[in-house]
Amino acid sequence: MVKLKYKDNDPLVLIRLINPQANKEKDVYAYADTGSDSLAVPRDIWMDLAFDYENRAVISTVGGTANTWYSLVNV
Repeated sequence: MVKLKYKDNDPLVLIRLINPQANKEKDVYAYADTGSDSLAVPRDIWMDLAFDYENRAVISTVGGTANTWYSLVNV
């Protein structure tokens, strides 16, 4: 049986993000979203893991749109 932590009725799961090129990893909590096709990582965590900024994009958010950078990584 898996027990999940919740924040505002949303399930949180512990995941490990790994950047093998930089030999860095970090454990973080993420919301479990079975309908999602991508993962948003806060900038401070992205920088800690030394991921590259490859492509620029405008994404839709709950509050409108945001300019961002993205890379394709294995999850």
